[in-house]
Order: sequence, then structure tokens, then C-alpha cells
Amino acid sequence: MNMIFTLTLRNLLSNKKRTLLTLLTILLSISMITAILCGGWSLVDFLKEKEKVYGGDYDYYMEDLTWEQVQELYSQSNVGEVSLLRFAGNSFCGEKANSTMLSIGEIDENFTQRFSLNQYLLAGHFPQNENELVISESFLKKNNMNIEIGDTLSLTLGSRIWDEYNAQLSGLTNYRGEEESFVPTKEKAYVVVGILSDVNDSKIAANYNAFAGVDKTASDFAAYVKAKNLSNSIYTEAEEVAAAVDSHVAKFHSELLVYHGITGGKGAAKLIALVVMVVCLLMAASASMISNALSISLQERIKQMGMLSSVGATKGQKRLSVYLEAFLLGVVSIPLGLLVGILLSALLLSVVRAAFGETFTFGIVELSLKINGLILLVSGLSGIASLYFGSRKPVKQAAKITVIEAVRQSNNEVSKKKFRDGKIVSLVFGIYGSLAAKNIKRNPKRFRAITGSIFLSVVVALSLYSLSDFMLYQTSLDMKEDGSCYTDVISTIQYKDIPAAIGALSDENITADVSYSFQRYMTAEFSQEQINPDMQGYFINGTKAEVYVVGLDEEHFTSFCEENGFHIMTDSSNRGILLNQTMGYYNAGQNRVIAGSPFLIEPGTEIVPLGEGSTPIVVDEIISEENANVQSMFVRDRAVLIVPLSYFNWLIDDNAYVEMRIQTAQHKEAMECLADRGFPQTVDIAAATNNSRQVYTIAKLVICLFSILMTVIISLNVCNTISNTIHLRRSEFAVLRSVGMTAKELKCTLLLEAVLYGVKALVFALPVSFLIHCAIYYFISLGMTPFAFYINGGIYVLAVLAVSVMVCIAMMFAFKSVSRVEIVKELKLSNM
Repeated sequence: MNMIFTLTLRNLLSNKKRTLLTLLTILLSISMITAILCGGWSLVDFLKEKEKVYGGDYDYYMEDLTWEQVQELYSQSNVGEVSLLRFAGNSFCGEKANSTMLSIGEIDENFTQRFSLNQYLLAGHFPQNENELVISESFLKKNNMNIEIGDTLSLTLGSRIWDEYNAQLSGLTNYRGEEESFVPTKEKAYVVVGILSDVNDSKIAANYNAFAGVDKTASDFAAYVKAKNLSNSIYTEAEEVAAAVDSHVAKFHSELLVYHGITGGKGAAKLIALVVMVVCLLMAASASMISNALSISLQERIKQMGMLSSVGATKGQKRLSVYLEAFLLGVVSIPLGLLVGILLSALLLSVVRAAFGETFTFGIVELSLKINGLILLVSGLSGIASLYFGSRKPVKQAAKITVIEAVRQSNNEVSKKKFRDGKIVSLVFGIYGSLAAKNIKRNPKRFRAITGSIFLSVVVALSLYSLSDFMLYQTSLDMKEDGSCYTDVISTIQYKDIPAAIGALSDENITADVSYSFQRYMTAEFSQEQINPDMQGYFINGTKAEVYVVGLDEEHFTSFCEENGFHIMTDSSNRGILLNQTMGYYNAGQNRVIAGSPFLIEPGTEIVPLGEGSTPIVVDEIISEENANVQSMFVRDRAVLIVPLSYFNWLIDDNAYVEMRIQTAQHKEAMECLADRGFPQTVDIAAATNNSRQVYTIAKLVICLFSILMTVIISLNVCNTISNTIHLRRSEFAVLRSVGMTAKELKCTLLLEAVLYGVKALVFALPVSFLIHCAIYYFISLGMTPFAFYINGGIYVLAVLAVSVMVCIAMMFAFKSVSRVEIVKELKLSNM
């Protein structure tokens, strides 16, 4: 045992370059797995903590509980903590309006902690009984109320009733004026014990601008339950708990449960399966490279194995020698790989946080490195498994080596078939090309190992790039060239509320360009001469087509025409502009996106929408090419007919819903303003688009980093393999030098050989990468917004250049070891 260990250690130390390359291969493999798992875990932890701050830290909640039911809830098994919230009522400080309306919630200490309300406390403390109150600082300023901590605030509490529906309004619902009634219920005096900032970043607490302590004599409590032990059975347990207190579960906190791996379905299992698959693929790649490295080591130790056999070493001892080599490599590389992976994760997260702080900072939560023992264990075990499975093949080879094989070096298999001269290569590159081609054919296993590694590197890198590039391109469809959005905020409101919405923005000093539109899909029939045969799939029953008709308010319709140079007869409401350019799955096979003009019509053509009340529309202008400005404003998968809003007079009344589009740099403020004024169907398009773009940019950054690491690992493997191949052919090079081949000519032969490695790998890798690129495009375009197929030729050129550089550097690195070959010495050794 001691002799085997000593020989193995000495062999590693005597072959420093190969040992270093093997160590780097294993180290980078482990660090890549660790970085991916640590980075992913840190991101999930950030999202989980963000959801706790935004939505609250609870598992499920029940409504309409009495104080007695709440007390009974505490005694149930697997109920850890209960956070209480109760709507105490509304109160108006002065004339009834949005700015004077208080919405008071009663909360207990657990609610304060579990919903992270302490971050909003500006002064004082949270209420400890039902007579204490914390109030919003912005409410006091809006109403010029000089209230300080310790002052008493007398309020008339009551209920707001929406008369039209006889429904009670709670929370900061927009004051509806004459449409609602205020019903006083009681007078209440509160001692102000704290001042709050606005709690807009809290999903549930944002409905209130003042909080009091819990009134234990009241009812209608909402109880937010945190389980003692969280498991997949939480759904069943929660229903049992609810039944025990004679209530029901109002809602599960599924957004938070999913980060604990609980989905109520198979979603978590699929996610875990995906992670396991990625780790297994990395392990397989690492094991393959380690196997190749140990096989190379074994080729260099054939004589040593023969000597061990000659002194009576058993097969088990020879196998032990290879296992010991793997063990010694692992002892050094695995801990270093874990450390490098952690540092790499920390560096990547720091870059992400610095570049995209707004996306990855939410209140008191910030994206940061989280190290989990299980992650390190999985990464370490993956390294051990890679070493073990990578050792199995060379272990079997070592056991079979005999003394005669060691002396003859017959274990170094070289095909004995006769090969053709490779006339094309010979014609182009002469004798050097012929020698290079023949050597590749003489060593098929080595050739497959090198080309396979290059193939894997190219396919993985290009496929991951395609995925991230397509996802990032999706976000650019809604953005201008300068990175700004065509529309920043969209709000769906009733036609009669447009003045109120515009007035609300003006009251908050928000500078914005506000337009509004009414849109409707309408079907029209066309003659066969008006149909583009290449877009036949766009039409229904052969001649009918769906057109997206958009009515713009007159001011913006006129400005839209002026900006684009359109000449419209503005004295008539039934004249419009046709965007005769659409994109979608309109071909017969329904398997690729078709972009084109569905209609073959001229300006002045009349389109007659089908349906009661509709009137013909005269097309004064036609846009038959891609127009991102127009398409981003509306839709991309249908022809768009833009008309004045007055065209829809036969459809629009005060209660009709229109889409209000707002362009403003203050998109966050505009969204909050409209939401606070009772327009809940408001979406911050700019924030959503920017967040998506940042997330996809980060994904692209991570993928590029992953690809670089994979390329470096595989490059080391290629370099190791080529270096060993060159070393084993020293006697061959000595013969070539003895018959007059110069060092320059030898270098030329080796470079041609390297080029053949790269060309053969790229011949397979590029088409496979292209097919994967097409498949990724198909699935993304099918599942998201359709877009025309494109391919970034530059990245393929870059891949070819990278492979060329990789193999040439590896070959030149190896060439140094044979450039100073002593011809006589090598020839003598080869005859021994």
C-alpha cells in the first residue's frame, strides 16, 4: 500500500503540467456547479424574503373570526403564530374626499413583525391596545394636521356603502362622491403613539393609512396563520384547523409556499427534477473529462504498471493506484472548487446588485450571497461522483496491463488499417496535410475525445446564447431604440372617468402625455383579388379576415397622422389608416411565424366590418412595412385599422371602458396616483418591461459566464489530450526529424492537425446548434409574442474563431514539449 501510494504521488509530482491541467478541470467543474447552485439559492432566498416583506410571512389565512375563535385557533396543533388584522372603519377629517379619508386597521404585535411594518415607522411605536394609533405622515401633511406623538385624535368611525350595489367599501378605495353613503357607527378617541411613512410596498397593509391595537370585544378578524412545521400536507392540515374553529381557509399564501417547494401539485417536483438534471449533466461532462485525464495519465504510466506487475502486483493493487490518483486530485481540487464557486457567486451577485439595484432591492431586502450547507454537500458529492465514475474506465484498463504490453506500449492503441492519402488535403497542404490527416485516422479514440469536447463546448455555448438572446429580444418589442417604452402606463377606465383621471395626474404634478382609445376586433369580407395568397392562412373561410380597429382620441389621431405624414380626411369619422403588416402563425403548417401584408388593396378602398351598427371605413393611407411604433401601440398579430374615436360613437357611452395610455418619466408615481384614486386596472408597463429586461440581461450574463466556464474546462481537457497525444508520438517526431523535417515544418503539420480537429468538430456542432436555435425560437415565439425568425451570424463566426484559437493554442502548447526532441535518444528509447 505504501509503495503504491508513493509511486502515485511521485507520478503526479513529476508530471506537473498534466497534474495542474487535471486539477484545474476538476476545480472549475466543481466551482461551476457550486456557483450555479449558490447563485440560484441566493436568488430564491431573495424572492422568498421579498414576498415576506410584500405579502406577509404566513401560510394561510381565515376571515370573519370572532375573538373566541381566534383563541381557539391558538390551541390547534401545527399552528405556530397567528397575526391578526381587522378593519376598524373609515373616518373623514373634514370634507369627504380621497385626501381626507382615513382607513383604520387593527393589528397585533405578530402582524407588525410578520408583515415587516417596522421599516415604515418614522417615530414612536406601534399601538399596544385598541386606544392607541399610528398614522400616516403623508395624510397629516395633505390635511395640514399638526398632530404630534401623545396627542389625542377624536374620530367618527363608520362604514362606506356603495349605493348602486349596496356593498360596503373598505380600505383605501377611491371616494365615489354621490355614489356612496357614509354611515357613522361610533365615536372613538385615539392617542397617537407613532408616525408612519406610506406602506405602499406592503400588499395587505397598503389598504390602510392608520393602525390601532386590537379590540378584543370586536369580531370580523382576519387571522394569518404560520404553521409550526411546514410540509406538503399544509393544505390538508389548514382545512382541518379551519374546520376545528368552525371556519374556512380564505386563501393560501401560494406565492410564498412555492419558495418552500410546496405548490399543491407537481410544480416543485419538476423544478427539483430540472435542477437535478442540470447537476447530472455537469457531472457527466466532468466525469467524461476526468476519465479522459486519468486515461492520459495511465498511458504515461504503462511502464510503471508493467513494473508493478513484474514484481507481483495484483489487479486490485493496480486499480488502487488509479483510485489513489483520483483521490489525491480530489482532496486538492474539491475544497478549492467549492471556495472558488462561492467567491464566483459572490462576485456575480455583487455585479448584478450594482447594475440592477432597483430590481434586486425591495425595502429591507437585498440580493446577497446565501450559503447553504446542502448546496456545498451536493457540490462536493458531485465532485466525488465525477471522480469515481471518471475513474472506472481507466481502472479497468489498468487492471488489464501486462508486463509485455508495458514493454511494447501496445496499450496505446493505434489503428492498423491502411488509410488513403487524403488527396484533397494533400493537394491543398502537401505532405504536411497528408501526415496530419493520417494521424487523425490512426488514433480514432483520441480524435473522438478531442472533437467531442469541442462539439460539446460549441453546442452548449451557442444554445444558451440563443435562449437568452430570444428572451431579451422579446422585451425590446415594447421599447424604442433609446430604451424607453412606447407606452409607460396603461389604465382601463370608464369613458366618463377620463377627466377625473387626467385631473388626478395634474393634481399630483405629474407631467404626462395622456391618450385614450377604444378598440375592437372586427371581421370584414374581402374579394379574392384583395387577398395575398402567401397570407391565405390569415383569412377565415377563405375570404373573411379579422381586423383590429382602434379608435384614437381626436387630438392624438391628428398628431399621429402629422408625425407619420398621413393625409386623412379629418372631416369624416369613418376614414382611417391601415397597418397592412402582421406577424403570426398564418402558414398552412402552423409551425413557423409568417410576416407580411394580408391585403392587396389600394388607398381609397372601403372596408365593410360585419356586425350590427358598424359602418364602412375608407382606407386613406396604408402602411405595408414593419412599423414598430404603430405595432407596439396596439397588436402585432393582426392588421390594425386606426380611426378617430368618433367612429365608435354608436358603441361608446359614459359607462364604456376605454384604454388610457400615459407616456411619462414619472410612471411609478402615475401608477400609484391612479391606483389610489380608484382605478385599480392600471399597469406600469415601463416598470414591468424594465424589470423583465433586467432579469433577462442578468440571465444572459449568467449564461455567458456559464458558457465561458464550460469553454475553459473543455479547453483544458482538449489541451490535456493534445499534449498527451503529442507526448506519446515523440518517437514518431524523432523519425520525421531524422529524415529532414525542420521544426517549422513540424509546427506546420501540427497546426494543420489542430485545424482538422476544429473543422471536424464544427461540421457537426454548427448544424446541431442551428437546429437547437430553431427549436428554441419556435417554443419562445409560440408561447410569447410572435416575432420573425432571426439568427445572429456574428456569434457563429465568434464560435468558429474561438475553436480555432482553442485548438491552435493547445497544439502550440504541446509543440513546446517536442520542439527540442533529441533524435538519437528518442529512437533508442522507441527500440527498447
